[in-house]
Amino acid sequence: VIDTPPALGVALVNAVLAAAELGGGVLIPCTPEPQVVEGLGKLLATLGDIRQALRKDVPVLGVGLTKVEKQVRVARELEADLR
Repeated sequence: VIDTPPALGVALVNAVLAAAELGGGVLIPCTPEPQVVEGLGKLLATLGDIRQALRKDVPVLGVGLTKVEKQVRVARELEADLR
């Protein structure tokens, strides 16, 4: 497990490279909040760019939802959209 800060920078590229070399994949933790879901699209695009540059398949193993508050309508809707 390699944990990186929530940024599209050098740490992410290095972690994806390490995952590729070790035959692993990427698990994306996120909270069901509008700005996080928007950033998820940017992250997936960046992962595609990294895969293309590395010429290696680094699978996205899934998106793990954290801090889900079922009583908050927006959280329930975003959770449903992510699934």
